[in-house]
Amino acid sequence: MKSLKDRPFNDFDETNPETQFWTDGTKVYNGVNSLRGANPKTFLYDGIFGKDDKKCFCGESWIKDADNQTFKVLNYTYAIDKNYVHTITGKVKDADIESFKILDDGKFLLWYNRMGIAEYTFYGYAKDKRNIYYHNYEGKPKIIKNADLESFSSFNDGYFAKDKNNIYGNGKIIKKADIGNWKKISELPDSLYSKDKKRIFYAFWEIDTDYESFKPEIPKNAKYSNHQIARDKNHFYENGEIITKERFNELNDRNIKYCTQHRI
Repeated sequence: MKSLKDRPFNDFDETNPETQFWTDGTKVYNGVNSLRGANPKTFLYDGIFGKDDKKCFCGESWIKDADNQTFKVLNYTYAIDKNYVHTITGKVKDADIESFKILDDGKFLLWYNRMGIAEYTFYGYAKDKRNIYYHNYEGKPKIIKNADLESFSSFNDGYFAKDKNNIYGNGKIIKKADIGNWKKISELPDSLYSKDKKRIFYAFWEIDTDYESFKPEIPKNAKYSNHQIARDKNHFYENGEIITKERFNELNDRNIKYCTQHRI
């Protein structure tokens, strides 16, 4: 974990995720909110998590029942101590501490801010000796029922995963996906379009499209697509749903403008 002592006082930039914890020399802050009772002389942080010599924090909130001495950050989404696994939305219920481990970086690309800096949200897979867990910032982490513990792995984008039986998107089985031939169509980290040898998918469902001519529409050299649009010889798509040509052109123009404005 990083120490606030290694940074100057009042080192806060709202556009920079790395400066969200900061101090004025007297108090510790997360963004514009002060952390009640936090000690700037002993404060350590990593992502959304922080701790001093007495308490542990998630953002500006004190993590009740966290053990300060054993608390450590695992990735962008998960932290752990001798008693619990912690996330921004609460504890991972009944997780086995000894065998718990993360399966990816615990983050999904949300957007690029106006300074061209990537910002992420709290998505990620993890496991212990009993279960596979998925956190997607929609309530507390969920158990993926019937997932195969031994073969389960994440694609490290915070969204897609697989085991010997299934492909998963957003923690849900992508029905009919051929495990041996499934792949993402675009290399963009936030892209949710994928395919196997016969079918096209968006997120965790199949979409009815012309397989041969289908392709996502992505600005040249883009690192991120603000609107997930695509086309085939018959239709235009937004988030896997058919849209009009006018809507498609509007969103395509927005994507190009966004990439230019955010230097991505």
